[in-house]
Amino acid sequence: MDERAAVRITRAVRRLACAGVLVLATSCTAGSPGTPRSAPSGTPGATSGLDRHVAPEASGRADGSSWEDAAALDELDGLIASLEPGGRVLLRADAGPYRLSEPISIHSGGQDDDPVVVQGVTGDGQPAQAVVVGSRSSPYDLEGEKGGEVFRLGEGADHLEFRDLACQDQGTCFRVHEDIEDLVLEDVAATNVRRFFESNGGDDGTATVSGLTVRRVDVAGFSKGAFRLRDDTHDVLLEDVSGDSERQDGDDFAMGVFLGDSVHDVLLRRVTMRNSQDSGPDDDYWNGDGFVTERDVARVRFEDTEATGSTDGGYDIKSSETVLVRALARDNKRNFRIWASDTRLTQCRGQDPRVRGGTGAAAQVWLAEDAAARIEGCDFDSPGTGATVFELEEGAELVVEGGTVRRQAGAELSSLGEGASLVVEAEVEEA
Repeated sequence: MDERAAVRITRAVRRLACAGVLVLATSCTAGSPGTPRSAPSGTPGATSGLDRHVAPEASGRADGSSWEDAAALDELDGLIASLEPGGRVLLRADAGPYRLSEPISIHSGGQDDDPVVVQGVTGDGQPAQAVVVGSRSSPYDLEGEKGGEVFRLGEGADHLEFRDLACQDQGTCFRVHEDIEDLVLEDVAATNVRRFFESNGGDDGTATVSGLTVRRVDVAGFSKGAFRLRDDTHDVLLEDVSGDSERQDGDDFAMGVFLGDSVHDVLLRRVTMRNSQDSGPDDDYWNGDGFVTERDVARVRFEDTEATGSTDGGYDIKSSETVLVRALARDNKRNFRIWASDTRLTQCRGQDPRVRGGTGAAAQVWLAEDAAARIEGCDFDSPGTGATVFELEEGAELVVEGGTVRRQAGAELSSLGEGASLVVEAEVEEA
């Protein structure tokens, strides 16, 4: 094993330990992505020789050496390259919005345990969200302008942190289009976007992110999704994140968090996704999901997450080795959709499944053909919807142990396909 690979593995283990997935004798210091970091490069209000300065309008020498000589945002890659590891690029947040016509391509970064930080601040150095405004139609219009990309990260954009930023009326706020390592996004907001974040190499190659940490991000209004992770992206932590599609409809297909390809080792903690909608004629199937994991994805853990108001699944789970702990699904057509053979739900809650249109009936838990799952200590409450609680396709197997099931009087407890097996050892009552 070469030294670079050993460093990556060490950082990945420490990240998972600090996130609570592993218990190790390790220190979650400011250099570890697993814990909140103190402000880099000194105290708030201070700048240093490690800093570069960016403003909505360049001024003076425009070399970024001070606010008086602030550079333009489209010089970001060069400014990052000019910094020593551990330096900052400060984006002036109190001098008006940044307006983009082209993506900001980045191929420079920091070093292991010494990231370069891109951060919004006021003129006196206090953290504040720098707003980057694009051309997307506002309010959302399916036939209108879709918007462009903001930050486009390619090879070399390793060990970067983005903090205190706001993305408004954009197509995609962050797109990784080539393989990178150690990316952190913290305290970022997005309003009216097609998608907030995606790793997508397209036809040109892979876009694997080896180590992604996202904290305190809020996405208000999306038509495609909040997060789409693809290729072999791994060692991911999404924590204290919220996304609300606000029913931006028709952009095929709204999915709050999508994990595809061979993405693996993902922890979602206190992540909420709301109101994903993709409507159409009532004789079509309406899509729109809160969380989606595809078949080659592995080792995903949900802790204290919420999926509400989707026109299809709250949780659409195809991945292997998937665990949901204290997950809430409410007001989705099918609160929990399970396609895999080893899914486990513990202390979860399903509430009031609801059909907003299209084909398919409401259910608390739906299992695909030959799927298998175990549910322990979960509560299901649908007193007013008449929804089936457990709907199993042919050959599916489900064990329900503990917890309570409350359904509308006369509603079906289960609907079983040929060869399906259901064992319910829970308290069952009618409303």
